[in-house]
Amino acid sequence: MGKFILTIDQSTSSTKVFLVDKKGNIVDKLGLDHRQIYPQPGWLEHNPVEIYQNLLQLFHELVEKQQLKNGDVEAISITNQRETCLLWDQEGQPVQNAIVWQCNRTAPLCQQLIEAGHHDMIAEKTGLLINPYFSATKLQWLLQAYPSMQQPYFGTMDSWIIYNLTNKKVHATDYTNASRTLLFNIHTLDWDSELIALFNADNAKLPKILESDAAFGSTNDLRLPEALLAIPIYGVIGDSQGALFAQGCFKVGMAKATLGTGTSVLMNIGNSPIPVQNGLVTTVAWKLKSEINYALEGIIYSTGDTISWAKNNLGLFKNYKELMEILENTPSSEGVVIIPAFHGMGAPYWNSEAKAAIYGLSRSSSSAHIIRACIESIAHQIRDVTQLITKESALTIQALRCDGGATSNHFLIQDLANFLQLNIKTTDKMDLSPLGAAFICGLALGWWDLRTIENQLITYRSFNPTWDSQRAIQKKKQWDSIAQNLNLFY
Repeated sequence: MGKFILTIDQSTSSTKVFLVDKKGNIVDKLGLDHRQIYPQPGWLEHNPVEIYQNLLQLFHELVEKQQLKNGDVEAISITNQRETCLLWDQEGQPVQNAIVWQCNRTAPLCQQLIEAGHHDMIAEKTGLLINPYFSATKLQWLLQAYPSMQQPYFGTMDSWIIYNLTNKKVHATDYTNASRTLLFNIHTLDWDSELIALFNADNAKLPKILESDAAFGSTNDLRLPEALLAIPIYGVIGDSQGALFAQGCFKVGMAKATLGTGTSVLMNIGNSPIPVQNGLVTTVAWKLKSEINYALEGIIYSTGDTISWAKNNLGLFKNYKELMEILENTPSSEGVVIIPAFHGMGAPYWNSEAKAAIYGLSRSSSSAHIIRACIESIAHQIRDVTQLITKESALTIQALRCDGGATSNHFLIQDLANFLQLNIKTTDKMDLSPLGAAFICGLALGWWDLRTIENQLITYRSFNPTWDSQRAIQKKKQWDSIAQNLNLFY
């Protein structure tokens, strides 16, 4: 029996590989960034060939570094950026770069669908909104751009990786990724022929949908190191749902926020979907062979990306140490507010036309105040989403479990506790999305059960509010006033 699960985390900015042992610990991880390609303002692409080549390089580096031999890795699991998608031909070559979830190129297509009166039908079938964020209009755009393609393969990044790892033998996805496409019916739990026709996608080969703990084939790409050939693939799940699973949010009302490039706030709502509005979506939390769970989700486009913008575009700080020193000496934004609509605004606004803005500058404003406002913009947006989830579901969130690299920033996490007036729990394990995929893989292998995952594999640190409720209310009023003035709401 193998010693490790090898987990792939294919995210917006990078691809990483993790070696996870039977105690649920990450023994090693390696990563490579890939290019962010901006063909024109508002558009964003990734090169899928570059991403897979990076993965192959990481596999070789990890095998060499850890001196892995045949049998050391028992299985491979995958978590991925969910709505990013691509088309590839019968030879396995992409027709062009993948279109990233943040890309706004299909806003006109979305507006046409809304004006044609399809919103209610799509929301009822999919639990989602008509928005460029989701995959179907990206697929529609690609099929229109390449009309001569005959039955191209369509997939999200998990499908692309599985297809390549299995040497073109398996074209599959899991229920969580399928549920983000606008082509999947969350009631019938299958691709929906009416939706496929609506998006003119009949010509595309859609992947087979499998449970996250099902067998997704075995590795058969001869470019892989020998120690990673003929390894079964189990544990495939979208990144946000992977984090929800790793956080042990197995009971109704348990919620988490994954702080990455953007932020996904998810709350488990049990075995049946519920209709929502006002910018929330209903999605598949996970489907295992034993059960299905649904979740309510609020999607925020720019959180960690806002901090990257302040660093890389504005040059306001050079590294994490400098950022923390600035925040230590800047307890307030002094009225400065950042609206981080670099790719429009997600929940609860869902305004793809919104533009980023800095509001409230005065003669005494400094770069430190702008940095502080960037941090506060994350807390503002997460507060909006958690309050909306509570209102729409009639379920009270007792504590919010947070994961992602930004949770190491204790100033941000304390802001969350203050703005939300809620207990915030973090863990010293930063990589919850890949751990979720690994935990599901471990379930399939018989390494763990759900109780072990919930009670033994993750430990937490708590942050409680230090503000009184009136101060939190005042902060919200300021943010809401600016949102109204800037016409963020449709």
